Amino acid sequence: MIKSPSHFEQLMDGAVGKALKVKAWRHGNTLEYELHVEDLWTITPCRLLQFAGASFQDLGYQEALKYHVPAGGVTVADAEGSFEGLRKTTIRSLNNQNTSNLGAFISIARKIPDQARVAVEYQTHDSDLKSRFQRITVDRRWLREDMILRSRKGDDTASWHVQDLGPPSAAVSQPPQVLLEGQKTEWPIVQKITPNMVYVHAGTPYETDGTRSQEVKYMGLVINASKGLVITA
Repeated sequence: MIKSPSHFEQLMDGAVGKALKVKAWRHGNTLEYELHVEDLWTITPCRLLQFAGASFQDLGYQEALKYHVPAGGVTVADAEGSFEGLRKTTIRSLNNQNTSNLGAFISIARKIPDQARVAVEYQTHDSDLKSRFQRITVDRRWLREDMILRSRKGDDTASWHVQDLGPPSAAVSQPPQVLLEGQKTEWPIVQKITPNMVYVHAGTPYETDGTRSQEVKYMGLVINASKGLVITA
């Protein structure tokens, strides 16, 4: 017989890793269950990965309980850089490969070269659990703290072990994407400029003073394609 909540807590703590038989009464009926008591520390995130401007960790039971989703998988703790806009999501696959946990995610991410275009399958925490897909450019050239793994040590010092998982592979070249074709017009200057118009969508990996937003969208004019120079309005 359980005498108090603290008594129940003591029983649970003493049965970690074991099966616990529970008998309950509900609406006059006796219900019996056999529950496996898990160690909460084993399903609590203890590693944090920084990759392509974002931070990733295993989805722990605390976050899963908050949003009523199954524990497990890789969650985006801080979505910046290449993963901007994917905060509070669970990554199900990266580059068409399953990411069941942070270890699997690291194995896949280490093989992705700089500037590669890859597919991401993810689910949002605060809406339905339908899978969504997005193609991103993995930008690893601008961030110094890229592919850094922080792991909590298994002691009482509250310290973390920092590990550099290595530089990215050589950047892959992407073919130029033609967004606008030359349009017939009576103005020759317009006919000449139109093929050089581009759409610019950029974001800053860190907040800085004086910036209105971390994400900007502009139309621009290419003035030097070989050097990548674009004038934006």
